[in-house]
Amino acid sequence: MIFFGCLVDYGTYFRREDATNETLRDGWGYNGDIGCLDEDGYLFFQGRLKEMIKVSGYSVFPEDVEVLLNEHLAIKQCAVISVPDPVKGEVPKAFVVVWERKETCISTSQGKCMSLL
Repeated sequence: MIFFGCLVDYGTYFRREDATNETLRDGWGYNGDIGCLDEDGYLFFQGRLKEMIKVSGYSVFPEDVEVLLNEHLAIKQCAVISVPDPVKGEVPKAFVVVWERKETCISTSQGKCMSLL
């Protein structure tokens, strides 16, 4: 997926000009995801070109984190991406959609997820 707009500059990497140049080209942001537009213009995520996030030298797979998060009863769906970090290089960031009217608090899963990650 390739994006253009005011949020594209967010994809800069701290002290990693090579990674920034790979992600940002001519004002366009290349996020490493694969998707398609349907006839109504809705964008559908289909996969990733980059399957791994390097966090302080450790390999973290976004799909593994998504599987853990999706086990929580309050989470309807989620997506995990890599964001630049000045100390660790990259860190995972989760976007979460919760079910409406769920009594469960998302923070209750924190201990389980942290122990499994």
